[in-house]
Amino acid sequence: MDRVVLYSWHKFVYYDDIDKCKILDDLSKYKVNLDSKEPIVVYINDLGLPKVNEDVEVDRYRIEFFHHRYYELLILLSIIDKLIESIDIDVLNSRFKRLFHLLSDSIEINDVILLRDLLDKCKNIYKMEYINYIETGVLGDFYSNLEISNVIIDMIIPCIKKSIGLDKYFSLVIDVDDEMSKYNQTCINDYIASRCTSYLSINILLSGYQWKYYYNSNGQFIQDVHDYSEIDLRKRKTKSRII
Repeated sequence: MDRVVLYSWHKFVYYDDIDKCKILDDLSKYKVNLDSKEPIVVYINDLGLPKVNEDVEVDRYRIEFFHHRYYELLILLSIIDKLIESIDIDVLNSRFKRLFHLLSDSIEINDVILLRDLLDKCKNIYKMEYINYIETGVLGDFYSNLEISNVIIDMIIPCIKKSIGLDKYFSLVIDVDDEMSKYNQTCINDYIASRCTSYLSINILLSGYQWKYYYNSNGQFIQDVHDYSEIDLRKRKTKSRII
């Protein structure tokens, strides 16, 4: 998996089911260290929000908003969970003082476990409100229930990176073992189309189907705005596409 996680450009990785156990075993070998010159590998197995109910009239921009907020929180939580399972909590609390200040909104935050729980609560609120919206077409008033509402991933993740002394980036391995909605794909495409490789490397694991939607939320064709690679583990060959 070195050619997947140790290079910062974004990648689509195609594999057979027979490779899955080996892939997961390989990913477990990448350790998390403070002040590291190696990427931190974060595995994500979440298809995001469910598909839209076509029978209910909903606003596309509201749907996109829910998907982006959910996926933003999913990425941030996955990174924090990886750090919590690997690094002493007291050490993280000491290093995350600036992060706590950035994310403190209606509630004071001074502990990484509390931060993790608050972010998870916000993510679940977005999911519940989204499901209610696609089922009824009615948008509820849920903003007052969000104890953290100022998550800006382009600011927060570089702050985390600096706080733990990470010289490289977080290498996200997103396992898409079933077809996700177009809106979730758009969320991921937004990262692929952005210049975020100094702090995020997006690696999409695909089995059983091809990535079908190549447009970001601005309607840009991602092949036209960024470079990425396609790695086919089934053939043990690498195909790179550099724009």
